[in-house]
Amino acid sequence: MSINTSITLIGMPGAGKSVISKYIASNSTFENLEMDELIEIVNNKTLFELINELGEEKFKKLEEDTILQIDTKKKYIISPGGSVVYSDVSMKHLSNTFVIYLKCNFETIKQRTENFTNRGIIFNGLTPRELFDEREKLYNKHADITIHAENYTIKTLGDLIINLGIH
Repeated sequence: MSINTSITLIGMPGAGKSVISKYIASNSTFENLEMDELIEIVNNKTLFELINELGEEKFKKLEEDTILQIDTKKKYIISPGGSVVYSDVSMKHLSNTFVIYLKCNFETIKQRTENFTNRGIIFNGLTPRELFDEREKLYNKHADITIHAENYTIKTLGDLIINLGIH
């Protein structure tokens, strides 16, 4: 396989998107685009503050606008927020990249996110389990490949992605 494109990592908060994208950027020629950090830096506010201030819909629009500014022809490792799959516009734009779903089971995500309390997660009135199940369908729909991320160390998973033959 040889793909000349950026790579996008999708998955639930806690799946490892940010840590894996940083590892890949440090060990390859990909430049890291951590979307949550970028949004926080540009707006000088945390995700929690932005969601509370803007509301869920305006925050999702802010995420979408940020993603649409990405030049997908450049060599980026893109780590968007977990809710990116709700935006057809964002996912259409990111479909120009190689999309990898970092899959973890519900209990792993629950543990890593301290029962979903340590991340800016928009629940849309759903329980954590309902949100997980809903998003999992969308991640599967948009992914070019799925990797069971909890089966690997950061180094092993990062090296696996680097060595996929994506140039």
